[in-house]
Amino acid sequence: MINRLTGLLWEKSFLGWLARTIHRLLWIRILRIPDSQRLWRAVYNPEQIRDGKPKHGFFQDKRGLSCDLSILTTLEKSRRGTATPPWPDESGLIEFGVADVRSLEVASDVNHFPVKNPRNYAHCQLTTKLTTDQAKALLKYCKYVVDHKFSPT
Repeated sequence: MINRLTGLLWEKSFLGWLARTIHRLLWIRILRIPDSQRLWRAVYNPEQIRDGKPKHGFFQDKRGLSCDLSILTTLEKSRRGTATPPWPDESGLIEFGVADVRSLEVASDVNHFPVKNPRNYAHCQLTTKLTTDQAKALLKYCKYVVDHKFSPT
């Protein structure tokens, strides 16, 4: 039954929504995320930005780069984060694809890694710490889905 539900996860239909809801309620970790899926990462600090775009360091985190699987969350939840207090109202949201992370230039992968405190079922992490070149390559694939509203410095 779980395998059949997992196959439905990616469908944009009532059955897909139902499969995602059951996975979330049972806190089932998704083992393989298709290349077609989109990831979101919040821009919550003005120091992450240069000339209106994220710096390459935005994609470098030695603890494992965190992002959200877009199909499992909302723009607002991902943009504001799940911690208390939430990230600032000025926060933006960057989108990139699972296929972009797996590209030859970036050469990493994405693991579904839901966290219970603060509760975020959509949470994912890249499997490797990106080098400067890999981070710059990933930046080429990014676009804002919600523009940040930080004042230029």
